Amino acid sequence: MPSILREARYPQVVMLQEVGAGTPDNSAQLPNPRGTEGNRLVTYVEWRSSMRPSRWYLLFLQTNNPDDPDDSGGRVNTIVMSQSQITDATVVEADHSSGRNRPSLGIRQGDDWYFSYHALSGGGGDAVHMLDAIGDRVEALEPEGRRYDWTVGADFNVRPETEDGRGLTQREDWPIITTPNGLAPRVLNSGQPTHRSGRELDYAVTTSDRGSYRVSAQPSLGGSDHQPVWVRPAPAPTSSVAEYGPLATGGFAIDGGNGRTIPYRYGGMRGPARECLIRRYRMGCQAYLDQRSSLASTADVGTTSFDYVGPVGRGSVTDDDNEEEAFPGQNIDQLRQHLVGDLRTYRPNVVLLQLDVANDLTNDEDLTASQEADQLRVLLEQIHFVLPRTMVLVGDPVPSRAPAIRDKMYTGASSYLERSSAVIASALRAGQPVRQVPIAFPHDAGFVDTTQDADGVPNDDGYRAMTLGYVAQLAALWDSGDIVAPADVVVNPADLVVDDSGIDDTPGAGGNPTTNPPLKVMVVGDSMSEGMEGDWTWRYRLWQWFQDQHVPVDFVGPYRGTKQPDPTGPPAPPRLQNEPPENPSVANPPVSGAYYQDIAPGFDSDHFAVWGRQAAQDKDLIGPMVAQYEPDLILFGIGFNDMGWFVSDAKGTLDSMKALVDRARAAKPDVKMAVANVPHRLFIDGRQDLVDKTNQYNALLKDAVPTWSTSASPVKLVDWERAYGCRVTACPAGYDGLHPNLTGEYQIAYAYARTLNEEFGIGQSTPDHIPAFPARPISPVSGLKAESVPSGIKVTWNPVFGARGYEVLYRVVGASDWNRAIVPSNRFDTTWTQDGWTWEYQVRTYNYTDGTSAWKMTSTTSHPETAAAPGNIVTRATATGVDVSWDAAKGPYTDSIDRYQIITWDRDVPGSFIGSTGVKGTSAHLDGLVPGHHYLVAVATWNRAGGGFPGVARSVTIGAGTPPVPTDVTVKSIDATTVQLNWKGSPEAAGYRVWVRDVNAPEGSNTQGPYVTDGPEHQIAFLFPGNWNFEFCITAINGELESGKSSCVHVPLPPPSTGGTPAPSGSGREVPDPAEESLLKLGRAADAQRDPAAAVPIG
Repeated sequence: MPSILREARYPQVVMLQEVGAGTPDNSAQLPNPRGTEGNRLVTYVEWRSSMRPSRWYLLFLQTNNPDDPDDSGGRVNTIVMSQSQITDATVVEADHSSGRNRPSLGIRQGDDWYFSYHALSGGGGDAVHMLDAIGDRVEALEPEGRRYDWTVGADFNVRPETEDGRGLTQREDWPIITTPNGLAPRVLNSGQPTHRSGRELDYAVTTSDRGSYRVSAQPSLGGSDHQPVWVRPAPAPTSSVAEYGPLATGGFAIDGGNGRTIPYRYGGMRGPARECLIRRYRMGCQAYLDQRSSLASTADVGTTSFDYVGPVGRGSVTDDDNEEEAFPGQNIDQLRQHLVGDLRTYRPNVVLLQLDVANDLTNDEDLTASQEADQLRVLLEQIHFVLPRTMVLVGDPVPSRAPAIRDKMYTGASSYLERSSAVIASALRAGQPVRQVPIAFPHDAGFVDTTQDADGVPNDDGYRAMTLGYVAQLAALWDSGDIVAPADVVVNPADLVVDDSGIDDTPGAGGNPTTNPPLKVMVVGDSMSEGMEGDWTWRYRLWQWFQDQHVPVDFVGPYRGTKQPDPTGPPAPPRLQNEPPENPSVANPPVSGAYYQDIAPGFDSDHFAVWGRQAAQDKDLIGPMVAQYEPDLILFGIGFNDMGWFVSDAKGTLDSMKALVDRARAAKPDVKMAVANVPHRLFIDGRQDLVDKTNQYNALLKDAVPTWSTSASPVKLVDWERAYGCRVTACPAGYDGLHPNLTGEYQIAYAYARTLNEEFGIGQSTPDHIPAFPARPISPVSGLKAESVPSGIKVTWNPVFGARGYEVLYRVVGASDWNRAIVPSNRFDTTWTQDGWTWEYQVRTYNYTDGTSAWKMTSTTSHPETAAAPGNIVTRATATGVDVSWDAAKGPYTDSIDRYQIITWDRDVPGSFIGSTGVKGTSAHLDGLVPGHHYLVAVATWNRAGGGFPGVARSVTIGAGTPPVPTDVTVKSIDATTVQLNWKGSPEAAGYRVWVRDVNAPEGSNTQGPYVTDGPEHQIAFLFPGNWNFEFCITAINGELESGKSSCVHVPLPPPSTGGTPAPSGSGREVPDPAEESLLKLGRAADAQRDPAAAVPIG
């Protein structure tokens, strides 16, 4: 919502539909306004947005009855919000023949009422009834001698022309809708698609006759399938001439070489689009395309300036306006290389981007849809780096003729359409002028010219759809003022290809020569440099220092945001064995998070820092980044993850850092570099190696950095470790023992500032104290809900902006102790559960040492549809791994088994990472385990519902054979029916099996205990009629390998009895099943690993 408010340019009233379960976090509830007192479906709050204007008053309406489980209207809850306080409000109901009526919510602002409403799906048949009821209500609320107008903003679920025909104007079967002035209401619509289906369903209806308005549909900035619609007063006309200087960019589709029929003669959609925009046909571009040139007489008065630009001139467009940037058969990266120079030469005010996605995916079978979308991201960054004010229109791709390619383009969350939409939404949030062009392509080959050798070439129907999509967007964006005039196009001074003077001397540049360009700085780092949503970041503090020193600076890099919250969803199935991880150069990094809400609006946030990134990864990426962004100075803050994640040792990390320096210099020989050493983090049990490697690396780096400089490209050391208040024993400057809090952000920024000032002569002074700053805000969770799902139990709540994580306590009802987990997002899943178990939960916002919120509680009963664990799990240790086999799982829900999950856990390393490997068969070999270490092994079944309860196998000792026989076995009687066994084991043993024999039974009738225990001790209870009737032997195991039996022991006979049988033990002691204990340990280890502060040292 903050992004919508920012893009809407300070709206006065906002009407929202499908708003979710309640009001936003960080809102303060107020008494309901007049007209809604006592209505428990209405909530009135004051809310502070992260975007200016920050103070809003929101009125929320729950549109279903919470006491009626059959009333499902809550999906379409609505909000009306205003910058001024709301004194009067009303809820309007309207009868409808279906019996499914939805209420609308209205507020009064002066003499105007504003209503938010969501019509019924399937054609919005209730909308006219509602508009009539609103008119009646507003008329009833008018004081004597005073007139009120009303405006309804809604998802009408029907096109505006259909709605108008249903009764907004006079009809015989409907009375005219009540209006204050006796005239029909006006429909305020954009004429653009507002729904993913390509239909216009969202618009406003008003009775106001004051002035004229401009209406535009804007791209969705979130996950909605609808687009926001903005209604703004139209400015006084200054010119009737729209000025387009578009650069049509792409391949086969934009070139239009196969367009031979009128109006698509050679040039494809370029010719018809030009005609529609120049002449502004009264009957619309669709009518022009239907009747072609016979509509010349219906053109509007006045003309539009339109001139295609570009280096290529092909086609038969009217007036020989054939220029384009079309290179059929070339991929996105090749197009980008053409644009690097052409953008500066032709300076378009609009770029029409119609990419040959289908052809790219067809020609490169290794190219994924995510990789193609990532190339789009790089292309958009390139365009806006050169021309920051130029609007880019990205058309939906032409379908492929091949079903498999269309699946990659359209199907699922990783499809090109989903990923490219996310790229465009991220660019919008970052302030780039870019819009997605919804084009009504069917997801089949109906609009594809299948006679062409290339894939994804449109036929006449495809060109028609493209023309309508682009014309609607171009006209609306010009009318809304979002497209700048050609004379106002700006070429970024930092990107000019100029002579040695550094002055842009290309013709028509305009403005004053840039004699003192800003210092271009690239930050290269990991999570400590990127920051998390809601952070200020040390980059911001350093930017402030540049401002204080009056040093012009331009931070550069491919990313602008912080790490956004992790997406929520059910637990993902384990990655299949040998399935390669995504290459870091094409991964979709989490970089779209917002900064703290009061951050300075001019903050230049470009960077090249990614959560979890290693120097070993960035050394392969730095060359192209430096070549593209041409920084004058690089600030390196990377290397922690290489050692923290066991990627490399100190020497290997130094080698990666040296490669980063060398490859950056190869891309720009005069680049200056400041290289930071690595901070310590709060000690993690079992990770003394990290302490030692950090000390060794910092010592090696200190000696190496002076030798890395050249006369043109100096390299200097930044002492991050010494400046940053985070040590092995305490970390007051880090909120989780590593990542910087507010104090830490200043400390890190000041460390860089000192190096820049003292070593590079930048700035006049360095800070000597940290100023006072506000505490990081924290809010409790809201909307907490637990529900049974096929995978187990799903617990969800509304996300809290800026939350570093959430603390979850959970237990089976009746248990005395709570289990604890820290999760990064607003969802927690319980999957290791069984039918009928009832679980209870407590959840709170958890900002580590920055504070916690109050708890919220919920509970529910699980009814999982997961499959049972496989049977007969067999493990055999190898020199560096383990072989595991099992029988196929049997029982309910096994008809949809997708894979099995092999779980391994190093019992010898506290906080060790849990291994998880997926396989399709019933056996696997796992390698890369630590010789001599003892590993727990379990196997779980995954079906369409998710992962089931694991079956625990025999543990293994890697690299060991059959263990020796246990010795020194002793037995101690705890009570009459309980014994404690102890013995001497061996390092080769991964566990031990206890054998129990009733001495009164026939010889040879030994029975084994219920499970193999991990250590050299075991307690057995419920030995009736008394523990002296049994003898006990021990074997040592290593997977399927097992030693011979030890000497057997027994409890001495009790003293003679005075009569009767021995009484059962009165201790009431319950001895847990060792298998359940192992799973409990494994579950707790998994929970610990959700908490990066407690488990793994991510940076």
